Amino acid sequence: MSTQDCLQQLFDETPESSLYYKQLQAFSTRPAADCHIVICGLANVGKSDLVKVLSLSRTLSATDGSPAAIVPRYVDTPGFDLSGQQSAQAWEKAIGADIIVLIHDMRQGALAAGEMAFLQSLKARFPDLRQRMIVVLAQADKVPCQMLERLSAIHRNLAMLFLSCSGGIPDESYPAPAKSGVPVLLLEPSRIQALRQQLLLLIGSYEGGLPGMRTASSKALLDTLDAWVTGAIKIRKKSIAIKEAELSQTFSLWQRDLQRLGDTLRFRINELRQR
Repeated sequence: MSTQDCLQQLFDETPESSLYYKQLQAFSTRPAADCHIVICGLANVGKSDLVKVLSLSRTLSATDGSPAAIVPRYVDTPGFDLSGQQSAQAWEKAIGADIIVLIHDMRQGALAAGEMAFLQSLKARFPDLRQRMIVVLAQADKVPCQMLERLSAIHRNLAMLFLSCSGGIPDESYPAPAKSGVPVLLLEPSRIQALRQQLLLLIGSYEGGLPGMRTASSKALLDTLDAWVTGAIKIRKKSIAIKEAELSQTFSLWQRDLQRLGDTLRFRINELRQR
């Protein structure tokens, strides 16, 4: 069986493995300076608008005037709460991200169950998610009276998600009782540049910078694929063992029947000899 045939069997049994394999190939051909920043969120929270605003700047440049080395590629996604192909597209783009930006509508209060489930799935695939994620809060001006309460609830959500983390980086204007280590910024026109700088800070603070992120992402995908391959092999070994047991039992029955046939024939032959 060829390598491609083996891969196809894995893809057929675990459809998501095909997506991961394609993403690994994409990582290997992605320009080193390109940083894929994937904007995620529920439907109709302003993802496309944020992509348009951020895309006005073609580079991420440091405030100290050092030369820009990062070319941001802002990636819009469908709402991951949508059904069918749109949800699958959101997940496909998310696992190919260097940085995840989650937009949350402050009018909804704390993070919704769907948002938490999406982040939990990402965290399961990428253990370093906390180091490459930013939460952006939209529509904050619509809930001025509940601002602090809702911001605290969101930080508690994130702290629960990253329970082992400490020493968060909350928005400096709003104290958070439970810190998760995930940057949280308000989505306001005056803070777009702050968001760009936070993106640059994330890359700079990651060990190895953007190449380090890419290496970690590839390793996470490879580890997942390896686990799926190991699982597929275990299933096959179990199936083979069952078949062997079934065949062994069948052979035993055949041997018993053959022995009975031989004994019966010899008995008849002996009867004939004695006549």
